[in-house]
Amino acid sequence: MNKHIVKMNSVLVFLALLWAFFFPLGSFVDSIGFSAGTPQLLTEYNPKHVYFPNKLWLKASSPELMGWSSEKLKDAREYTLSHNTSAVVIVDNGVIVDEWGKPQKRYTLHSVRKSLMNALYGIQVDAGKIDLSDTLETLGIDDWEPLSKDEKQATIAELLQARSGVYHPAAYETYSMRTRRPARGSHPHGSIWFYNNWDFNSLITIYEQQTGTKMGKAFYTQIAQPLKMEQFRISDTRHLFKLEKSRHPAFLVLMSARDLARFGLLYLHNGNWNNRQILSEKWIQESMIPYSQTRLKNHLAGYGYLWWISEKGFAAVGSGGQTLIVIPELRLIVVHLAEKIGGNDMLAHSRVAKLLEIIISAGPSANNNQGSIKP
Repeated sequence: MNKHIVKMNSVLVFLALLWAFFFPLGSFVDSIGFSAGTPQLLTEYNPKHVYFPNKLWLKASSPELMGWSSEKLKDAREYTLSHNTSAVVIVDNGVIVDEWGKPQKRYTLHSVRKSLMNALYGIQVDAGKIDLSDTLETLGIDDWEPLSKDEKQATIAELLQARSGVYHPAAYETYSMRTRRPARGSHPHGSIWFYNNWDFNSLITIYEQQTGTKMGKAFYTQIAQPLKMEQFRISDTRHLFKLEKSRHPAFLVLMSARDLARFGLLYLHNGNWNNRQILSEKWIQESMIPYSQTRLKNHLAGYGYLWWISEKGFAAVGSGGQTLIVIPELRLIVVHLAEKIGGNDMLAHSRVAKLLEIIISAGPSANNNQGSIKP
């Protein structure tokens, strides 16, 4: 009898371990939509007050509380139904006005991840551990197909701007990057803009070489924890190597729309998070200079330090229409995440631009209404 009980318990333990391996708790919780607490309802709003989320986000009890139109936000929601949309979060002055899809689910960030790297560089530049004028040569950076003497004169600043002039194959590059990549040595460093994963991937190698810290751990401790990101975990980052192409890895990240909105809020406030200066205002301003005009439209018109720059604000952008847009004048943050990629990226981003127009038309600036004011 006891032998049967022991055998049965062993089988149950084995099945539990098997389930945990193939169906991790985090993935299961994400799939049913309960991986985070429900935002706290805000029932009184003072537009003169500056709001930050704590452990949980604040969400307006109704969009009208903050001067938004529920009808027009419904139009925005319906517009995304026919497009590749997995999650949308709209934040006005640190408060969620509306959200739909699965804003708590962690999705693979495509090139949006590059703007996350901007924060880590800013901290180290301010600390004096990274000098943007250092060249690839002084840093000892090379690759399988050796860089020329001229290519090695590219600086860290030019890597951040995607203006290095190094056109070496890279990990995790898109079809467009591969087919449009200029010939090696065809342009001097700093002379033209070319959106190039070699620049971004070599920044990972340089960061970890100069700081002695893995980028994922650094982001978790220096950004995610101070911002009290809800879903993000240190295990949500990894390096992807394609050693047949390059020795420098891509930096991959899983993140929810809500957590990405926190990152946008940090930049909206010039690196300040609820009276704690995480990034210097000088770094934010320097990052948002459009060093290049890209000849693309809307929020893709210019490029700074790993951020896309437009007249309205700045954006982190990735394949499939993945976008974090920050519009400082309106204190507005919009996150649009898509799980599926493929198809025409320019079409996807034009649809995001249209979505942004609809969202802005639903806001206080379009309706001459700043919401209720608490005395």
